[in-house]
Formats: sequence, C-alpha cells, structure tokens
Amino acid sequence: MMHVVEGQNVNVLIHESKLETGLEVYASQMRHCTMAQAIDVGYRINAKYTILWHFSRRYAKVLFLSETKNDDERQQDEKQEQQYNNVSISYDLLRIHLSDLP
Repeated sequence: MMHVVEGQNVNVLIHESKLETGLEVYASQMRHCTMAQAIDVGYRINAKYTILWHFSRRYAKVLFLSETKNDDERQQDEKQEQQYNNVSISYDLLRIHLSDLP
C-alpha cells in the first residue's frame, strides 16, 4: 500500500491510473498506479473529487469501475463503495469548471 502524506482534504485530486486493477505489482515496478489504487489515494486523503487520467493505450475501452472489481470486492461494505461516488474519468482536452462539480 502506498503511503500518502501530502494533499489532505484537497478539493480536486487529478491522479494517473495507467493500469487496470489486478496489475498492482507491475504498476509498482513501472512507477504507475491502477485505477483502484488511484481511487484509494483520493479516498485516503479525503479528496472532494478524484479525476483519473493517463490510461494505457493497450486498453480498447475505458474500464467501468465495476469491471475493476472481482466478486469478493463487490461484496465489501458500504464504506468502500463510497470511494467511487466522487470519481470521474478524464480524456484529452477535458475542461472542468470547479463550479460545475456537484
């Protein structure tokens, strides 16, 4: 697990999520994060919103967050599910006005 020191209680966290969940060891070796790791960082620093970016081109589509979970993870408690409530996925040239965030 990554140790997060900086960024507590930020409004917006923009975090790379190069690899899919299940490739945590490879992500660590390549100094990248999986989608689940990036979301976890946002949750642990209490980010109001987490925006994921920098996806690997190897994926033909953007994974839905539910696809990044295995059956056991889908059965975890409500606290973990709340991690996904404030997550967005970015794309090239995306513009977000902070006033438009819910």
